[in-house]
Amino acid sequence: MDAETKQEQEEEIATLKSIYEDDISELEPENSLKRLQVKVPVNFDSAVSYKVFFYFEQDQTTDKETPASGGASTPNFVISEHKLCSLPSVLINLLLPSDYPSQSPPSYKIKCDWVDDLHYEQIFTELDALWTPGVGVLFSWLDWLSNSMLPVLTADKNEIQLNSLKYSFPSVDKRILREQKSIDRVVPMVIQYDKDMEEVRF
Repeated sequence: MDAETKQEQEEEIATLKSIYEDDISELEPENSLKRLQVKVPVNFDSAVSYKVFFYFEQDQTTDKETPASGGASTPNFVISEHKLCSLPSVLINLLLPSDYPSQSPPSYKIKCDWVDDLHYEQIFTELDALWTPGVGVLFSWLDWLSNSMLPVLTADKNEIQLNSLKYSFPSVDKRILREQKSIDRVVPMVIQYDKDMEEVRF
């Protein structure tokens, strides 16, 4: 890595640290390459609540006879519907190649358990489209995750659909960091997070 590239990377990282403070950390380098981990908040319009639909295969639900609160059944699925005003943050791991930002983009891995594989593909497409050789892209990526991801995933309908058939564990795509093995584990996690944040707001 030449001196100019090193300085560009260090200046970009310093700027991100001033913005994200405790939510950004430098990880151990990988083959002398800089690695970052950022916890990115998902920003909501304060006047909007999102409906989140969890589509379970019948044999994957914890309670096969009764849908979750607010749910309705179909011949093949149990649908659990919840109104939320907050969602857990997105965790992104970044690896900066030796020729970033002049030639190559950073590589990334993302953890967002309330997103299924199909929506992940939308996220990856949007992030990749923001990259232009010679221009730092880290802030643009993080800003998109915070402020533009939800409108894109919901098509501005304020509805998020998470389908068990499109939720693989482990994921085939190595860019996906997934801890939850199935949607039935995601539901209580997401609902509890929303309740916790409601208490903080009030």
